[in-house]
Parts: sequence; structure tokens; C-alpha cells
Amino acid sequence: NAGGGFATAVQIAGDHAAELTVNRRQIHEWEHHALAELRHGHVLTGFRAYVDHDCVVLHERTGDVHHAAVDAWLASHQAGHHAVLLAGTRNEARTLNRLARQQLADHLHGPVLELDDRHFQAGDRIVLLRNSYGHTDLERNQPCWVDNGMIATITHGADSASAGAAL
Repeated sequence: NAGGGFATAVQIAGDHAAELTVNRRQIHEWEHHALAELRHGHVLTGFRAYVDHDCVVLHERTGDVHHAAVDAWLASHQAGHHAVLLAGTRNEARTLNRLARQQLADHLHGPVLELDDRHFQAGDRIVLLRNSYGHTDLERNQPCWVDNGMIATITHGADSASAGAAL
């Protein structure tokens, strides 16, 4: 069924469906309770727990939310964590990426490469979107491959003629 693949799978599985009963990811006990509230459809109660523990940042303007998200992401990134920015739409993703790249401008180096109206530079982190096999890892001189969804860091620039190989 459109838009409800997981719900449909559970419905079809009936009594054979697995159910999450133990939460091992969240660190604090309050998080376990908040997620249980969310899981059981008590969204306002679960959300309130996150607000009460200063885990939600509210702003009146969308632009302020974007800037706060990028600032938090950058602080986490600079602390050595592998934080990600999540967006609800492609337009919002472009906005967050543009803001993040502006924040990181001082940390990027080398020539700017433009592909499909997007700019890339050594130091940029990118998500690879196509599987590709039969390459050689130049640092280790070993066979390697690219899987859709892998994250990479651009290490050096190239001219537009060899851009595909550099990325």
C-alpha cells in the first residue's frame, strides 16, 4: 500500500510480526519513556519530554531554525562527532547544505569544481548516490567499490574533464 509499507507488512504478518520491546539506543531513562509515549501515539507527551530536557530548539522563523541546526551540526562536527543534518524536503536539504558549506568555507581548500550547478571542493563531505565497482583505492593499492549511500570526503580537486574520476 502506498505510504504505509511497514504498517502493511505488520498487518500481513499478523501474530508473526516482531515487536520492539527493549530500547537500547537512548542513554537516559527519560528518553526510554518519551519514546514509549511516541510509539504508543502519545505524541504531545513524548514531545514535551524532549522540550523539558532542552532537546528541542524552537524559533518563530524557518531561517532561524536552519541557522540553529547548521550551528549545532558544525559544533558537533568540529568536536569530532559524525552528526548529520536531516531535512524534510529536497529544497530544505539544499538550504541546509548551502548554509553548512558557507560555515565550512574556511576549512575547504583547493579549486572549486562545479558539476550540475553544485560546487565541490577538497574537504567537502558527500553522499555517493550510485553503486560503482572495479575501482582501485589509490592509497592502499587495493580493489574497492562504491555503494549507494556511502559518505566520502573529497581529498583533492580536479579539472572538469577528470571530475568524475576525482569524485
